[in-house]
Amino acid sequence: NFNAHLWGLAAAKLAGARVIEHVHDMRYMPLAELRKRRGVHAQFRFIRFFKNRSDRVLVLTRQNETYLLENHFYPPEKIRQARNGVPLPEPAKIEQARAEVRDAALHRLGIAPWARVILTPARLAPEKNIDLIFEAALTVIREVPEAVFVIAGDGPLLEEFEKKAADGKFKSGVRLPGFFPDTAFLMARADIFFLPSFLELHSIALLEAMSMKVPAVISAGVGCHEEFIHSGQNGILLDPFSSQGWAEALVRLLQDEPLRHTLAENAFRT
Repeated sequence: NFNAHLWGLAAAKLAGARVIEHVHDMRYMPLAELRKRRGVHAQFRFIRFFKNRSDRVLVLTRQNETYLLENHFYPPEKIRQARNGVPLPEPAKIEQARAEVRDAALHRLGIAPWARVILTPARLAPEKNIDLIFEAALTVIREVPEAVFVIAGDGPLLEEFEKKAADGKFKSGVRLPGFFPDTAFLMARADIFFLPSFLELHSIALLEAMSMKVPAVISAGVGCHEEFIHSGQNGILLDPFSSQGWAEALVRLLQDEPLRHTLAENAFRT
């Protein structure tokens, strides 16, 4: 992260060590864009004082690489892009996990075996665009009464969203279990992975969903999503700055099992 970068860089220079800077935050993004996407940006304005201090810079997205080049932070030969990855389970074990958790989810999360689960594992902070999930949920629950939104995570907005979920208009269709460390359990119970965030680099949660054959509905123009997700083929991409289309996409997926299967299989291959 940014603070480790600053102190580690200073220590390395004093010790004569080489530095590989592995970027997992938003330091290499225009501040105006970061503000627009509700990101925390105060400290990142100082990054310009550390141009060309690392021996190599490893980034997750092409956007980061472009920013470094256009702003003359580093020459091309010092920049590498390497996206994240997760281990792939055997397909047979995915189906086994789904069968095992269906009844267990009733006891651990209060989710009935027949419920259709739309999962969002995320930090509950402004940049994750959780408000859009609640907006979409009203339409989806009305169209598909067995739909249940599970927003798993902690963060500064948890209490606010817990109060919102308690509103009777959601008909107990939105659950916030807080921080839930067993991500594999959640993915095995999910029918759809839903992440309308304004900011990502390369979401591990998205990769975990793809590896568990859970079709994804995610933000366009965020992180490196377009570098490996082709909308309508191995996922669905929509504009996070507009509420249009999200609820419709979720309803369509819940009602169209062959489409869910196609997106999930293609995502697994990706």
